[in-house]
Amino acid sequence: MSAKHTPGPWGLLFVGEGRLARLCPCAGKEPEPLLTIVEEDGVQFAVVLKEADARLIAAAPELLEALRVALKALDEIGDAMTVGDRFTNAGARLCIAVPAARAAITKAMGGS
Repeated sequence: MSAKHTPGPWGLLFVGEGRLARLCPCAGKEPEPLLTIVEEDGVQFAVVLKEADARLIAAAPELLEALRVALKALDEIGDAMTVGDRFTNAGARLCIAVPAARAAITKAMGGS
């Protein structure tokens, strides 16, 4: 299945008192806005410009939780590995997957 959403990496652009202006891809080109905040009668609404991007944004909380669950399982597997296990293909992949998962969770939670 191919992705229909705007490919990443995405970044956040903020304006004024920390209000989100737009979510945009940051792949070295002029940002194409994906999300805009519109205020009407004192209520803020997020306007997503692509349906596929809206689905991805809406799924983000579940994706984050699924990644946390997967990372916990990966940590448990890593803890059970012997030193020799770490030099197998599976062990090498685990050593790549765990830091990538941690970095994604950190980014999702506002870290860098």
